[in-house]
Amino acid sequence: MTLLGDAAHLAPPAGESANLALLDGAELGQAIAAHPGDIETELATYEAAMSPRGTQAAKEGHEMLALLLRARTTCTRRFLSREVGT
Repeated sequence: MTLLGDAAHLAPPAGESANLALLDGAELGQAIAAHPGDIETELATYEAAMSPRGTQAAKEGHEMLALLLRARTTCTRRFLSREVGT
């Protein structure tokens, strides 16, 4: 069993899910074409290409989430610290 797309790349949304899923499918197809009938080699080849890319995408997604949450927290603090005139 192997995973593709979002199932293989658990990360906060950063706009890369569809791109990764398409690339996963293409790489799995290439691995199958390169090693017909050898399912273990097909999956190992695919996973060797997918894993580092997925790890990098997850890292970037977490960095983006941290940046967005930091920006949101800063804006919220500024808003709450303002004196609201009536």
